Parts: sequence; structure tokens; C-alpha cells
Amino acid sequence: MLLRLPKSLHYPLTITKVEKRVGETVALNDDLFLYSYTTKVKEGSRYDEEEKEVNRKFVTHFPSTLEGTITAWRVWEGDVLTHPVDICEVEEECPHTVQFLGMCTNCGKDMTTVQAGSETTDADRAPIRMAHDTPHLTISKEEASRIDEEAKRRLLSSRKLSLVVDLDQTIIHAAVDPTIAEWQKDKDNPNYEAVKDVRAFQLIDDGPGMRGCWYYIKLRPGLAEFLDHISQLYELHIYTMGTRQYAQQIANIVDPDRKYFGDRILSRDESGSMIAKNLERLFPVDTKMVVIIDDRGDVWKWSANLIRVTPFDFFVGIGDINSSFLPKKQEIQTTPIPEPSELTEKSIENGENGEQESNGLAEDGTSTIQNGTSALEQLMAMSGGDDPAVRELQTKGQEEIIALQLEGKPLLKMQLQQDEKDEAEAAANNGEVVASQSTESDSSDSSDSSDSNSAVSAKHKARHSILKNDDEELIHLEATLTAVHNAFFAEYDRKRMGGKGGRVAELTGKRKAPLPSQEEGDRQSVDLMFVPDIKRVMPAMKLRVLSGVRIVFSGVLPLGTDIQNADISTWAKTFGATITDKVTRDVTHVIAARPGTAKVKQAVKRGIKVVSTAWLIESMQRWRRLDERPYLLEGVGRQKQETSSELGDNFEKSGAPPNDLLLSSSEGETTGLDTEDDQPARKRLKLDTIRDENASAETFEDFVDDGSPITINQDEWADIEAELKEFMGSDAESESDTDSVSSALSFRERRGAKRRRGEDGAIEPSASEMDSSSPAKKNGMGSALRRVANVDSEVDPEVTSAEQISREQREVEEAQQREEEEEEDSDDELARELERELEEEAEAEEDTQPETG
Repeated sequence: MLLRLPKSLHYPLTITKVEKRVGETVALNDDLFLYSYTTKVKEGSRYDEEEKEVNRKFVTHFPSTLEGTITAWRVWEGDVLTHPVDICEVEEECPHTVQFLGMCTNCGKDMTTVQAGSETTDADRAPIRMAHDTPHLTISKEEASRIDEEAKRRLLSSRKLSLVVDLDQTIIHAAVDPTIAEWQKDKDNPNYEAVKDVRAFQLIDDGPGMRGCWYYIKLRPGLAEFLDHISQLYELHIYTMGTRQYAQQIANIVDPDRKYFGDRILSRDESGSMIAKNLERLFPVDTKMVVIIDDRGDVWKWSANLIRVTPFDFFVGIGDINSSFLPKKQEIQTTPIPEPSELTEKSIENGENGEQESNGLAEDGTSTIQNGTSALEQLMAMSGGDDPAVRELQTKGQEEIIALQLEGKPLLKMQLQQDEKDEAEAAANNGEVVASQSTESDSSDSSDSSDSNSAVSAKHKARHSILKNDDEELIHLEATLTAVHNAFFAEYDRKRMGGKGGRVAELTGKRKAPLPSQEEGDRQSVDLMFVPDIKRVMPAMKLRVLSGVRIVFSGVLPLGTDIQNADISTWAKTFGATITDKVTRDVTHVIAARPGTAKVKQAVKRGIKVVSTAWLIESMQRWRRLDERPYLLEGVGRQKQETSSELGDNFEKSGAPPNDLLLSSSEGETTGLDTEDDQPARKRLKLDTIRDENASAETFEDFVDDGSPITINQDEWADIEAELKEFMGSDAESESDTDSVSSALSFRERRGAKRRRGEDGAIEPSASEMDSSSPAKKNGMGSALRRVANVDSEVDPEVTSAEQISREQREVEEAQQREEEEEEDSDDELARELERELEEEAEAEEDTQPETG
């Protein structure tokens, strides 16, 4: 270990004598060297009462703060040191790399003792907590790096990654409402089928559960199959904001045999923070091979390792019972998926009153925001850091929340409200049946009528459950995790193969990576050089999903919300979407909670798709852009039914991400994982040209003669410029125009003489191919030149006339002018309509004001 001088010495100092040689053994406080320094001191004399500052030189010894054998000196006699430096290397008998509760686990030495002349303790040698369930066990950075490398090699050999799994509302949903136990015993209850497989356990001595209440746990549908498949691709870790005893009980339910998670469980008791989660707590050295699944992105600060999961909200209105320590969760106003009969005139009328952004309140004053929390919860969830007083307040607050569930029975109240609604509908439907039967013939048999009445009455008295067991999130999550795993190891394999060199490495002059050694240790060390970073793999896959999509929200977020920093906005941005607050020409989608708002009307007039929030959320769930047609908002008028995405009708129904999400593997040094910060986004363009159907992709070399593209001589450039000036300069019907176009066509034919040969060696035909993709067009000569060039490529240059060229040019200019006029008329009409609406609203408000007199 290197021995370093402390900052507390008097600098500069001069080493006058080295008292220990290389190979000698030193103990604590042994003198290592003699040094001198000069400092100011106050001195007085018997004749002068005032003290004066004078410079005095002192000589002293520097004691050793380490035990062991000196292996090398970094300084020597006569050296002048002006700041702290490493002075020597000492080989210790025990490096104290692993410590527990301030004691070295190897030699048993007390690590909390401060040595003389030292500014730190030996406990600072091991600052890293790496164990899941033992926060008092710490290790050094060197030991952490060694363990991390061993874990990587083990995972790579089994083709696995690490997966950090959140519990609450990610794979399970917990509640303490005793109504659940009552429903489990009542087979006639409409919620029986949904709760019959709910598990339960009791916490007696654990924080907020010290009242001995029962916790009811609903597993997310398909969890067993999900864990069984994903555990073959990932090593699973639990990370929860619940207590350790709570996490252990959940693990006993979801993994009773400990074959998925083992003892890899981290709770809030060991995490080191009560308000956020930190991936470095589990993986302090490297997170290249780590993926996170959680229903909240804010607690992870939207880490690039995160896959955000749609919250599992089985027990309606309960939310996350362990979230009182976290910041208030941002939620959105989802768009209900109405049945055809639900689109009533009243709902349409309510939507025609202009823009009315949601304020999170329904008509009855209750919260309409999902997982709505009370004022008490919001106060407790305010950021308080890890202050003990705040933590105690939050703990007491969570106890009160649990007490409210135990005494208030919110699920029972919701079911009673649903029953009242069912009875009212049944009564209404029953009255209609009786009225219709009274008009029937008197010859009908009375007994048949009675049976019919009772059957209809029984049918309409059927109770509806408030709990739905139809969640399919794990199906899509499993497909996404599988795709990420495949992409990671495809890139890893490509890098390993590329490490042996190749044609691209030879051409670029890049140095080849060392070839793998026959020794196992060397081979594994080489493999670690090619490990990709999941923080680049996943964003590269996600950014393709909504690339080019510009979104405006209408009625989705509460008033006063920062649109750019809202949870759903941040989530959408990770998939490549752009969020804006105004409906402009470049907006592609309006995400609306209801029809009739001003933004929705603007979008419809401009032909912009108005879709529900389900389209955005499910697209992000499945990591692929879904067809908008099933999600078009009801009641906003007629919308274009064709999808705006380039996927056409090839939308997969399986939920698996399409193949193009997987990273391409090609020979070369580049990884193909560059994000927007590294290189421009590459878009797939569908060109509307004459040769689209049959033309093959051409390289830049196809457009130039042999050699470099700069070998076009000066005469040829002069011909190009002269022809261009003649073409663009005048519309006069002169012979020079015809000659110019003819010479341009002749030039294209000469440039097109070098064409690619087919596999049989024959030159591929079609001179018009070179015309439609000529370098001049790629430099942007204008729409008129492109249109005329396309026409010229189809006709014989000998019969092309100046009149035809002029006519085509005039048609292009007229079409552009008409398009601009139509756009201006559309904007003026929209502005006038909005102005009329505002005037009508103002007049209506004046009419409703009470008269004074």
C-alpha cells in the first residue's frame, strides 16, 4: 500500500535523512525519515515585552502509520516537498480490504483507531457496501473490482445479464383492507374469482405493521411463467422500498424455493436512502450488464438502465402502500375506452365548451387522478431527505394510512357504490320490460309472462366486480427483456469476432485487438474488453420507437403541470418522441383525454391524428409504434383512417418487439449503438420516384467516374454551370433552351456510362436511373428542376421542345403558389372560427350574469 504524507505538515519541507531502507520491516509509529521545515514563530526577550514573529527552522521525524515491509521509496534525501505526495510503498501483512462493524474480518484489528500523524482511519480503506442484506459489511475498491470482474465472467459464461426487480405495483400489489379476506370466503361475491388466489401474511414487529395487520398480496397475472423464463436470461435481484421483513415475506410467496432471487434482496433498511434508489448500491463498480424494471422512473432519476413498467393497480384506489417515503407520484388522466352505447349526447356537449384542462377533480369533488393520495400522504411524501425527524413522521404517517384501510374498508365502499349503480340500472331496465310487455296481446299466457319477468329481473340484478384480473403487462415485458438480452449478446459476439481484425480494420488502419490466449484466465480477460454497455444498447432500441413523433397533450395533465418534466413526457422522450404545447404543422399526434377541446379541434382541421392515452402508453409498453386506428378518440368527428406510421398493416399481434429493434451486426469497428448525441438520426425514407419499384440501392461510386469524385475537370464544371444558368435564366422560347437541356441530358448519359454490372457481368440498363439520382439533384436544385428532369428522362431528347419545358416549369410554379394560398386560407379560417367561439363564450357569460338595479 502507498503511504502518503498528510496535509497537516508544514510545507515546504526538506527530507534530510531516510531512516528505513527497502526490505526493512516497520511497525506503527516507527521513524521513517528525518525532515526539516521553516515556519514563523513568536518570540520575545527579557528586555522587550512585545513578541515578534521570526522564521525558525525545525527538524523532526515522520512516523509510520502502516505496518509491513518497505518495498520501494518514492522520495529521497534532499528532496523538497511542497505538497502531500506518496513517499513509499509498504507491503502489509493484512490489507484490511473486508471489514465488519469497524473490525477487519481477516486480522481482527480495530479499524476505527486514528493513528498519530494520520488524517484518516483504517475504516476508510473499505467504504463500499456490496452485500444485499448486510449493510455493516464493507469492502475496499480493489476488492469490489475483483468481485465485479468475477461476477461478469460468471454471467457471460452462462449468457446472462443482471435484472433488478421492484416489488410493489411491478410484480405484485399489496393491500391491508380486511374486505379482501371476506370476499375470499364468499363464493357468491362478484370479486371472488379475482381474489381467490390472493396470498396473505402477517407482520407483527415490523414498523408500520406493528399492529399485527394482515397483508394481502396479489401476484401479477403470468408472474410464475415470467420468472421461469426470465431467470434463464437474467440473474434476478429484488430492490424494494419496503422493510426487510416485508421483502422476505414477498420473496417467500413469489419464490418459495429461492431458485429465482436466492438471498439477493435489498430493502429500504439497507439501501442507504429513503427517497430514491441507487443502482451503485448493488453494483458499485460497473452497471454495463444491469437492467432495471420498476413502475416508477423518478426514483431512479430515469436511468438509462431502466425499463419503466405500467403500474399494477389491482386493488383499485389502494396504490403503493410503501410509497409514503417517496416523492408524490405524478399521474395522468387516462382516456376511458367507451363502449358504443356510452357515447351519449351529454358527453359530446360537455366536450364542446372549449379547452378545459383537467385539474384532477371529478364532478363530485373526488380525485380522478389514478392512485390518488390524500393530503396527509402528499405532506408525508414531500422531499425531506433522510432526516431522522422526517423519517419518523413518514413512518407514523404510513401507520395512519394502514389504519385508514383497516377501519375505512375502501374496497367495500367501492363495491357498495357499484351495487347501487347496478340496482339502479336493473330497475330502469325492468321498467322498460314491463312497459313493453303491457302492449302485448292479452292472449299471452300469464305464467309465461311471470317467468319472463323474473328471468329478466334476475339478469339485470347481476352484480359487477370492481376488481379486474386482465393485466397483460408481463407478456409485453417478457418480450422486451428477451429482445434486450438478444441485442446485448449479439453486439457482444460481434465485438469479439471483430476483435480478431478484418477487412474494415485493415482499411481504416486501426490496431487489431489481441487474439485470445489458450489459457482460460487470459481468454476471460479478453472477453471483458468487448462487453457492451446496456446504457447504450437500450436507448438505441427505444429511440427508434417514436422517432419523428411530435406530441401535444390535451386534458391529460392537471393545470399548472410542467409539460416537459411530467412523468409521461419524460417517459415518451426516452422513446424518441418530442413534446410540445401548441398544435403546429409539424405535430403528428394530439393525445387527448376527451373530445371537444380547442387543441382537438385544431388537430382535426389540420388532419392531425387525435388518439387516446392508451396509444402512447401501449406503444411504450410494447416498444413498438402501434397502429393509431384502434385508438382514435371517439366523438371528435371524422378522422383519416390510414395510419401515419410506416409500419402499414404489418402490425404484429404477438406483443414481441419487431426484428428491426435488434441491433444490426456488420463487420467493422463501429457498434451501431450511437445515440442522437453521437450521430444524426437515420430515417427510412420512402421515395416517390419513377424508379422506386425496380431500382436497387446505389453507392456514391455509381455517380462518378473512376477515381476520386473531385477528378471532374474544369471544363465539365463549366459546362454544368452554363447549362444550369441557361435553364434557370429565361422562359423565352429560344433554341438555346433546347440545346441546354439536350446537352444536360448528353452529360448525364456520359456520366451514366459507368454503371454497375450484374452477377453475369452484363451492364445494367436504364439511363433514366442516373437521371433521377444525379448529383445535381442531390445538391437541391429546386422542385421545378426535379419535375422537369423527370419528364425529360422519359422522352427522347431530340423531340424535347422549349415550349414543353416552359409549360412544365409554369405548372410547377402555379402548383406551389396554389398550395401556399390554400395554407394561408386554412390558417385564416381557423383563426376566424376560434375568434367567433371566444366571442360567443363572452356573450354567453354576459347573459348569465344576474341583473343589478
